[in-house]
Amino acid sequence: MLVAAWAFARSSPRLHAALHADRRLGPLLRDWERHGAISRRSKALALAGMLVSWGLLLAFSTHLWIPLAAGAALLASGAYVLTRPEPPQG
Repeated sequence: MLVAAWAFARSSPRLHAALHADRRLGPLLRDWERHGAISRRSKALALAGMLVSWGLLLAFSTHLWIPLAAGAALLASGAYVLTRPEPPQG
């Protein structure tokens, strides 16, 4: 979603504004753009999604190197998400 908002900001001001006006996504995008912040709930959902994705890949992959490589990328991504600050209250 962050990449989409970034791309829309450069290519389509109308779509960028629509993302920011969305009642669910707008506050998350504004927190990211203003503070580089990710809410605790969003962090938990992101990490859970990464874990489920990696588990499915591990269960259905025919080659061990694929989930290992994906796991390394997901581990780095998860570390990045966890190190982002939480948005200011208020």
